[in-house]
Amino acid sequence: MMKAENAQGTRPMEPVRPQQNNPQMHHTTTTSTSPAVTLDWIKFDFDYFKSIPGILKIVQFIFAIFCMSLAAPAHWGGTHFFLFVVVTTFLVTAFWICIYFLCIREALTLKIPWLVLEFYYTVGATVFYFIAMIVQFAISSGYDHSGTAAACFGLFNTIAYGVGAFFLFKEWRQSTSDTNAPNLP
Repeated sequence: MMKAENAQGTRPMEPVRPQQNNPQMHHTTTTSTSPAVTLDWIKFDFDYFKSIPGILKIVQFIFAIFCMSLAAPAHWGGTHFFLFVVVTTFLVTAFWICIYFLCIREALTLKIPWLVLEFYYTVGATVFYFIAMIVQFAISSGYDHSGTAAACFGLFNTIAYGVGAFFLFKEWRQSTSDTNAPNLP
């Protein structure tokens, strides 16, 4: 059948190529671009994690990993509470680490009292860690060595959160005294 068509003189269509010397042929190329989404507001702040509050956040994060790994799996109800406190504070501390690392506080124009929120969170984490640590010590004393080690790391993390709350309180007091100070020439 192919030979019959070729015998009749029909050929397959070839693509049309523009002639180089034809002044009447014009090519127009249109490019549509959508507005690019830029993330210029994201900056990485490594310097914060060289300060005492930044180091404390990293220490809290690492101690929480030790607490989770030593207390899991939970065999008693008190260990369930201990792990609940550890995992919750671990996640919220990871959130705060991201906020400071990505400079989100400075990038957002919302009127959020970041310092006060972090202070209240840190005080609450200190109190809950203290209660959970006492419960974990009471449950695991004497026969559960990994639970006792988890409670020890819970004690270390309680101290780390307490020291972090102290530094946040100092920073908060300093920021409120700076805003109330009169402008001197």
